Amino acid sequence: PTSIAVPGRYDRLSLEEISDLGERVAQAIRFTTGVLRIDLIESPDGPQVVAADMCPISSWLPFDLGRLTGITDLYAAALRLAAGLEPPDVTPGQRGGAVAWLRGSSGEVVSVDGATDAEALEGIQAVCVRIEPTEIIRHIVDQAGRDRLGFVVAAGPDAAAARERAIQGVDAVTIRTQTAYSEDTGGKVG
Repeated sequence: PTSIAVPGRYDRLSLEEISDLGERVAQAIRFTTGVLRIDLIESPDGPQVVAADMCPISSWLPFDLGRLTGITDLYAAALRLAAGLEPPDVTPGQRGGAVAWLRGSSGEVVSVDGATDAEALEGIQAVCVRIEPTEIIRHIVDQAGRDRLGFVVAAGPDAAAARERAIQGVDAVTIRTQTAYSEDTGGKVG
């Protein structure tokens, strides 16, 4: 499933080098005030910037993973900056945090089960299901998990353990669908 885990692991780059990359991104987009969150992915050529958002948390990231892991509280940092104060120090991650998205097949949702079971798993911090029976799933992107039917947030002793727990939580939730086609209407439902 699609997932994000923190803290990130960069064997080839130091925190200083990542910070320098962030400054170059901010300069490239002429960012001058506020909070800028930059998402990086690992690649054989080093880190690649995949997004730069000028807000503390974008709408697609449903949970402040930095706060969960003890790295930093983005909301507190944003408020301190808005008040003209220095942001809090960033501390090395003391735990791992991850979010993984629920996925389902295209069609009419027949049932959604397992959210309570997922909540009971070790390390699970939140389970959110954003789809209900009778709704139609129409995938609009190339990967079903990106439709964000809901999410599971997990914590663990490190990022890998947190990601594994989040994926176990996702696997506990079952979204059953049936083909969104109706013989009565001679066409697709919805």
